[in-house]
Amino acid sequence: MAQSWIRKKLHEARYFRRGMDENANDPTSFDHELSAFLTAARSVLQYLAVECNGTGQQAWYERKMANDILRFFRCRRNENIHRRPIESQRNITLEIEEAITVGEGLLIGRTDEHGNVVQHEGIGNPATELEPVPTNVERTFEYRFTNWSDEKDVQTLCDKYLEALQSTLEEWEQGQVNGGGVTQPARAG
Repeated sequence: MAQSWIRKKLHEARYFRRGMDENANDPTSFDHELSAFLTAARSVLQYLAVECNGTGQQAWYERKMANDILRFFRCRRNENIHRRPIESQRNITLEIEEAITVGEGLLIGRTDEHGNVVQHEGIGNPATELEPVPTNVERTFEYRFTNWSDEKDVQTLCDKYLEALQSTLEEWEQGQVNGGGVTQPARAG
C-alpha cells in the first residue's frame, strides 16, 4: 500500500478536478482549481520519486516519466509554479433566446437584462404595445491547452492524468508487495 501521504495527494488532486467542473462557468475560479490540481497531482509523482530514490526503483520511475501525459502535466505544473500562471484557451458559447411581437405590421424591440423594453421600431401597422419578454442568455465555457496536440478539453486531459497517476501508483504498490523492486510488466509473445 502506498504511503498515506501519496494517496492523500491523489485524493486532493481529484478534489480539485471536481472543482473545475463545479466552476466551469467562472473562468477565474476554474483557473484557481486547475492551478491547485496541477500542484497536488504533481506531488503524487514527486513523493513517489522520493520513495524510489536509492531503492533500485529509480530506473522504473524514469521510464514511467517518459509517458506523454505525465511529461505534459509535469511541464504545465512547472510553468505554473516557476514562470507564470497556467493559461488555457477559453471557448465561450452564448445562447441567446429572444422574442418578437407581430401585429398587422412588425414591431421589433430590444429588452435589457431585466426584461424592460429599451428600444423598439415599427414597420407597417404594428401592435401598439410591446409586452416585455425576458431575454434568456446562457453562457458556457470550454477550456483547452493550446500546447496539447489533439482536441481534448482540459478536464478530459486531467482525467487521463489522474488515470495515469493511479496506474503508476498501483504498479509501484504491486512492486512493493513483490519484494520492493518494481519490475517491468511481462511482455506478451
